[in-house]
Amino acid sequence: MLEIVRIENILVNQKPNSWEEAISIVGKLLEDSGSTHAKYTQAMIDAVKQLGPYIVIGKHIAIAHAAPEIHVHKNDMSVAILSRPVAFGSLNDPVKVLFALASVDGKSHLEKLMELARIIGEDDEVVELLSECSTSDEVYEIINGVNNGRVPLSHRKG
Repeated sequence: MLEIVRIENILVNQKPNSWEEAISIVGKLLEDSGSTHAKYTQAMIDAVKQLGPYIVIGKHIAIAHAAPEIHVHKNDMSVAILSRPVAFGSLNDPVKVLFALASVDGKSHLEKLMELARIIGEDDEVVELLSECSTSDEVYEIINGVNNGRVPLSHRKG
């Protein structure tokens, strides 16, 4: 099984006051894991300031990132579930689930990114399920596709 996000790179119930603070939260997870330098977190914030809210990839979900090789020590991903959603200025606001992606080059992270896209793209419910998680373990199970890539039944509504 491909581990997309490690448990130590997951935070729930985050209450940022702005999108910049939200990116700082997921960026700090990458810094603390030794995957990036603080300058990478700032580069993710600067990218949104310069290019707009392109990181908001769907309703209530965003993937923060910056150019490959800038202050990245190893490929990694983190996620924060925002109990206080933030606006990025996108039609898909507010963001409730924010990922951060760090890549040492332009290719080696693609397998994880494609798997993440598959998980959040195959079921509109997944982002909502993630936003309702109250523990890192619940988020980990959903993202990493426990039960052969399916969202565990315990997390399904109904």
